[in-house]
Amino acid sequence: MNFEILKLEDVTIIKPDKQLTIFNFENISNPIPNINIETKGIVLDLSETTEIDSFGVGVVVRLMSLAKSNSKKFSVVVKDNKVLFILKIDKLDTVIPLFNNIEEAIKHVKEKQ
Repeated sequence: MNFEILKLEDVTIIKPDKQLTIFNFENISNPIPNINIETKGIVLDLSETTEIDSFGVGVVVRLMSLAKSNSKKFSVVVKDNKVLFILKIDKLDTVIPLFNNIEEAIKHVKEKQ
């Protein structure tokens, strides 16, 4: 899995490939990308992701946990209805702020806690 990691001002944006599935990870024992957590928040940009499985959901949860354990805000951008459905069926929308555009997600993580 290749993650594109961008730094926009004081926010880290993580953007995976189109498929966030176990078949796209070379190292399934450590699927989380190395990121600098010295930011205000982390945004997982799934705006171009069209497929996610339970392993991918686990990656989302691990990123949320990483952010939370470092007192950082976390949000997810999701546009694909299938991906959104999977996140909602797993009730992640109750613990992770989901947005349909990157601007709102960035604004959320920059807000004071």
